[in-house]
Amino acid sequence: MKKYLLPPIDQRFSYTIVLDLDETLIHSKEKNGETKEVLVRPYAREFIKNFGKVFELVVFTAAVKEVVSPHQYADWILDRIDETGMIQHRLYRHHISVNRDNTWIKDLSLLGRDLSKVIMIDDLQKNFQKQPDNGIQIKAFTGDGEDTALLELCPVLKGTRASPQRSTTTKSKTSESRCASSERR
Repeated sequence: MKKYLLPPIDQRFSYTIVLDLDETLIHSKEKNGETKEVLVRPYAREFIKNFGKVFELVVFTAAVKEVVSPHQYADWILDRIDETGMIQHRLYRHHISVNRDNTWIKDLSLLGRDLSKVIMIDDLQKNFQKQPDNGIQIKAFTGDGEDTALLELCPVLKGTRASPQRSTTTKSKTSESRCASSERR
């Protein structure tokens, strides 16, 4: 029997969303190789809170900065942006596969999920090169307080069969109306 990175999926969920951390949900500002400030992408908290109700959420990150333990950096950040505990699983650098050409990839086949029901959101296309049909490349977040990339994904994700809410967004509606809650933090 093949060993997967995740336990069996909670039956409440049909689909899994895999989120990257750095430059997808947050941006870290460093000085002299040390993290000085962590900026949370606008709407990241709301995205997690709202979609965590209808999708299994997994964060799959290569982050290992400021290590006392391999996931201290990522856990510290995730504990602050996911205060309601909607992210079901966290995967770290040691879960990433190395390709033949020595590039790192996030191999979704190791999750133990039906790949036809897995969506990966990452700023780096190379991270989902093994399953390109599962990936949605998002613009890298570099600290722009006016960023709306996560809001722009809401209609796409609401339109999947996994979500009980179908998108009714029209181009005339503002980006703030695209997700159930658009309060910025």
